[in-house]
Amino acid sequence: MLEEYAETAWDMKFEEHLAQNPQSWLNWISSRATILAPVTLAEPVSADPDDEKFLECALAARADYIVSRDRHLLQLEKPFGITVVDDRVFLRRLGRLKPR
Repeated sequence: MLEEYAETAWDMKFEEHLAQNPQSWLNWISSRATILAPVTLAEPVSADPDDEKFLECALAARADYIVSRDRHLLQLEKPFGITVVDDRVFLRRLGRLKPR
């Protein structure tokens, strides 16, 4: 998954002509990532088999959210009780959260 994040970040930089180099962000994620053994799904859930790893990882991590721009994941809405939203929706929701 970390490799896919890196590919996506660099693709976005060039496709969207972003000025910021994503490497520091990628380094930050890598330094804080917890490596988990994914939960194996009994049957496919997403229309795109490449997306299954995100669901498996989210289940292993007991995640509340999957944040993605991937249309196949977004169509699932709330698989296994995990909310799937795009980055803009997630950031709006974060803005409404109260500090603990």
